[in-house]
Amino acid sequence: MATSGITTFESNFFIDDIITEAYERIGRFDYSGNDIKTARRSLNIMFQEWGNRGLHFWEVKNNSITLVDGQSTYTMFRSTADGTSSPNAVYGVDDILEAVYRNSDNVDFSLTKINRSGYQGLSSKTDTGTPTQYFVQRFIDKVTITLYLTPGTSEAGKFITWKSIKFNFRFKYCNCYRTWSW
Repeated sequence: MATSGITTFESNFFIDDIITEAYERIGRFDYSGNDIKTARRSLNIMFQEWGNRGLHFWEVKNNSITLVDGQSTYTMFRSTADGTSSPNAVYGVDDILEAVYRNSDNVDFSLTKINRSGYQGLSSKTDTGTPTQYFVQRFIDKVTITLYLTPGTSEAGKFITWKSIKFNFRFKYCNCYRTWSW
């Protein structure tokens, strides 16, 4: 039997709605916050187990952007419904796993991924030159990549290529959960 390999689910699922639906299907209509917390943990364990068995609900793909002189932050959107209608926008990015800078000789240089604290600790974020590090900030509707060093005139027009991950089966969390997951 042939399959397409991709299943698209309704993208408006909130994890709490899925848990509520599951409880209602088994006839349980009164549950506490602890029950929801336990159910969320059980879902995470189930998805980890499926991942260990080779059932993955994400895809990894390569993307690239052209660097602009003096611009250190670039924005990618999770879906076409999020953000902009620009024809140059990059869609389908949930996180950036690794990134490389390609120079004019088509030689790739790996960039080091740093966390928020590492980026905040950089003393001069506006210095220009060949990027060596990047910081990824994930929002509900978009993902930003901030480069350090900021690309200068000699880096403009060159490419940053990265490997991104997109979840095909994802849950939306309310802002209160997202802000605590950094």
